[in-house]
Amino acid sequence: MLKHKKPYLWKYKHLEEDFTTSDYMTTTCTNSVSMNIARRLQTSTSLTYSNSMSCTYTITVPSGYFVQANIRRFELEEKRYGACVDYANFYDGGSTGSTKLNTDPYCDQSAPSQLASTGTKMTIEFHSDNSAVYRGFDIIFAAATNAPCSGDQFACSNSKCVSSLLYCDNYNHCGDESDEANCTVAATTTAADNTALIAGLTIGLTVLVLVCVFTGIYIYRYYRWKLFLKDPVPKMKQWKQDNSYPVTKKYYRPQYQTLESEKSKSKPGNGGNDEKTSINDNSETRTVSPPSTQSNKERVKFAHKKRESMA
Repeated sequence: MLKHKKPYLWKYKHLEEDFTTSDYMTTTCTNSVSMNIARRLQTSTSLTYSNSMSCTYTITVPSGYFVQANIRRFELEEKRYGACVDYANFYDGGSTGSTKLNTDPYCDQSAPSQLASTGTKMTIEFHSDNSAVYRGFDIIFAAATNAPCSGDQFACSNSKCVSSLLYCDNYNHCGDESDEANCTVAATTTAADNTALIAGLTIGLTVLVLVCVFTGIYIYRYYRWKLFLKDPVPKMKQWKQDNSYPVTKKYYRPQYQTLESEKSKSKPGNGGNDEKTSINDNSETRTVSPPSTQSNKERVKFAHKKRESMA
């Protein structure tokens, strides 16, 4: 297939704004426009259309042309009880009294990919109730003729002709996408799209999620501290007054010495009259005083013997 080159736009400056114009039903509900090359219609500037809309849109092309409507997106509310509640109708003329191009109203995703008028006018009627909203529709219009095509037209594969300015502009104007095939240069004019809107929503949602996460962490820590302050302070365990550790020489030496003295007295052969008892404590020999239970006479006798031994 012969590759086409995109013509220079400076030759068509008076037409440049025509095929880059977008219309929105939420901005102008009832509208009547004229186009020479192409135009775009969307239900809303936002992601979804509004409730309770009842709009009409009439588009007119020059004499000798017809309106080629290529539906890029069509998402309306589904039927309820077998009837459309949000719907669109296409008319082959300049009013809703003209012949319908569709037998039944289009709702949900039931619209075809393309429609064409027989004359120079086409009217679109859109209605929405107050129950739900969806993304709506996005329609690209082109002023078209049937083959043979003139020198300033692009010959579509479906025997239709559109302006050569529409070749390789990233939109399907022919209806069979032949005007977007075998493009040798990038599109110099890009129609408005929802790309910026989607990018903005993505960034906004990301920021919202981060704010919610940090807010949740802050609230969690705040209430956790509050709960900590409300909890009663646990009582400290008090040490028992009685001695829980074993009775040894190290901790209870006087008592231990008394016990050793009593044990030595009770051993056979001592007769309980040993005057002194030696205890080996950490390789150190110490002389133990007689028990406190001895009488004064025995103490005196014990003292004399001690002096004699020292002499």
